[in-house]
Amino acid sequence: MIRMLYDKMSVEELLFLICDTCPEEVDDSDARHAFRDALVRRRLADSLLEKDLITPNRRSEMLAGR
Repeated sequence: MIRMLYDKMSVEELLFLICDTCPEEVDDSDARHAFRDALVRRRLADSLLEKDLITPNRRSEMLAGR
């Protein structure tokens, strides 16, 4: 089941989801810094929502950059 979810995501979407879900694990990573731009966050969150991989509420949380 997890493999099917991963196959639906681009590498960038997967990294964004991991960085947003577990920020303490990636605090100093280059990947985390790449997702600080609001336009990038919106594009990726919208893409994940369109693929039904996140809920609208989760999209809002991701855009807020918890």
